Amino acid sequence: MTVKLPDNHVRLPLGLVALYWLRLYLPLAAVDLPQAPGNRRGA
Repeated sequence: MTVKLPDNHVRLPLGLVALYWLRLYLPLAAVDLPQAPGNRRGA
C-alpha cells in the first residue's frame, strides 16, 4: 500500500488516510462527546 521513496519519504494513498481517519473519528462521534465545554451539537 505504500511506496518507498529515497531520503526516508513514504507515499500513502489519500483514500487510505481517509479510511484510517474515519475509523478513528466515527467511534468518537457515536459516543456524542461535546466539542467544547457547554456545547452539545449546537444546543
